[in-house]
Amino acid sequence: MTPSTRRQAQIAITLCASVYGFTVGLVTPLIALFFEHRGFDAAFIGLNAAMTAFGMIGVTPLVPRLALALGIKRLIIGCFALDAICLLIFPFTNLPWLWFTLRFLIGAANNVVFIAAETWVNEIAEDGSRGRLLAVFNAVLIMALSLGPLVIPLAGVAGPWAFVVGAVVIATAALPLAFTGDSAPSLHGGGSLKLLSFIWMAPVLCCGVLLYTWRETAIASFLPLYDLHSGLSLEAATVNLSAMGVGGVTLAYGFGWLADRYPPMRLVGLCSAGIGLCALALPWLIHDQVGRILLMFLWGGLFTGLYTVALAHVGQRYKGMDLAVANIAIGLLWGIGALTGSSLAGFAMTLWDPQGLPALFACAGLAVALLVWRRGATAA
Repeated sequence: MTPSTRRQAQIAITLCASVYGFTVGLVTPLIALFFEHRGFDAAFIGLNAAMTAFGMIGVTPLVPRLALALGIKRLIIGCFALDAICLLIFPFTNLPWLWFTLRFLIGAANNVVFIAAETWVNEIAEDGSRGRLLAVFNAVLIMALSLGPLVIPLAGVAGPWAFVVGAVVIATAALPLAFTGDSAPSLHGGGSLKLLSFIWMAPVLCCGVLLYTWRETAIASFLPLYDLHSGLSLEAATVNLSAMGVGGVTLAYGFGWLADRYPPMRLVGLCSAGIGLCALALPWLIHDQVGRILLMFLWGGLFTGLYTVALAHVGQRYKGMDLAVANIAIGLLWGIGALTGSSLAGFAMTLWDPQGLPALFACAGLAVALLVWRRGATAA
């Protein structure tokens, strides 16, 4: 593959995943507001949201067979079609069982698309620039996820239009795939790595990924509550989340650059330790506006850096079907994190309101850092 062809494929895959990510960022709050508008209580909304995680976990064992049978490109397009159909059906039914089924399928499609896209972009990356490429991929994806909810005030939640917009955007997400050429990795021939064996062989890496998934679930859900319970205004709580997002986008490339030059597992340990120390500092800086925003900026960057470095390490260590299996295992961890993160954060804040949230992340971050130290900088 020539450098120009490789670069074109990398840009196309990143655009494809990001346009799709825009829809994922739209759909998650949209469905919650859709149910609230129809008078459903928080318990119903929470149970329906949990179906996304069950879909992510349930589809994981099927991904290798689907990828082999269809190829990565056709698999992604098929998931786009499934997701678009689910969104178009969602506002036109009043059957709770169908809403739960659709949410399960949406979660499954989401996971398959992101597993396939990460496998593809990691496979065609060169070792000397892999970390920076993945950093750009993750940064653009984070921005797209953050922009998705902006559609809701424009389209509203009373009618079907926001769902229709989501389905249309998904259709456009397939367009960049036309510019990927024949860069899709061939997964035929099998590999030596198995799903559970990867988790057993790389416990530090898996713990790091799980810690990152908690940021996407627990912090997104409970950081605003922590801020409000600490006496901050709703506006300040919103600024905190935004500062984390900006930090994730801004610092991602720097961590990718480091991943191309230094042992990735050492960086996993440093990022995890930094996450734990930021959590410890949060109660002390919560009422210092400048200090709090800088802390949130750094915290968001460390979380994104952790995930970027983990993906870079996977790409350096595995190829072909083994790389696909490793990314499938990461997808499984996403589902587990989606189920456990919010539950643990809620339990921690119930036991110690509101300091249970930073205490949870302080313990988790420092525990992963300690695990890296105990196993050495080269052991995954």
